[in-house]
Amino acid sequence: NWSPNPNGEVFALAAYTDDMSDTVYVGGAFQSIGSTAVPWFAGVSRSSYGGAVTWNPGANNIVRAIAIYGNKILSGGDFIMMGGQSRWRFAASNVVPTGVTAAVVAGFNPNPNGSVRAIVTDASHTYLGGAFSSAGGAMKYHVARLSSAGVFDASFDAAVEGDKVNALNICNDKLLLAGKFNRILGNDRFDLAAIELSNLQIDSSLPTIDPGALEGPEALALACPAGGFAVGGSFSSFLSLFDF
Repeated sequence: NWSPNPNGEVFALAAYTDDMSDTVYVGGAFQSIGSTAVPWFAGVSRSSYGGAVTWNPGANNIVRAIAIYGNKILSGGDFIMMGGQSRWRFAASNVVPTGVTAAVVAGFNPNPNGSVRAIVTDASHTYLGGAFSSAGGAMKYHVARLSSAGVFDASFDAAVEGDKVNALNICNDKLLLAGKFNRILGNDRFDLAAIELSNLQIDSSLPTIDPGALEGPEALALACPAGGFAVGGSFSSFLSLFDF
């Protein structure tokens, strides 16, 4: 019966998988949750029926992606300010609030020049996906990587050609990418690709999405259930069957 009632679209959710936090982190195009004015990004209680607001990082525009990274909440979207500080489209906020206002974490400030739509982390890195063409002052089309300390990694380049990356995930030491693109690392890949993180080479076993299956096909979401992966979007067929 949980019903926090945001007054606009929700694009991203995240929560700790254990019981260390009662908070669900919500990002989107809303201006309030229930009767509380908390635009774009908030933490709400999952133990109260109305989803009482418990955390407010202070975004100034749409939040499209959220990831939990230790004691930090990473966010991406269209904003240029977070918590009263300049943060262009990506920020890290402290999970422990002072009252309900969350402090922005130092570092984690690559300044992508377009919307960030996806975030995924592993023990060593944070990966960003979106509709940008530069990050960290370097040309980085649609994917960028930071160290675990939030330092931009100029050596990583997925060489994405196309419009955008909408979703990222990590499965079996592979970085999965979904979106609206046609090439990755010099290989034809329509809207879905995987990069081997051990050697930063394309995984040729992954299927691609049929560019003729539907006008304007686009992959929008990725998940990694045990033994495989799932992809969702505005397409109607793959080019091949596969095991992953």
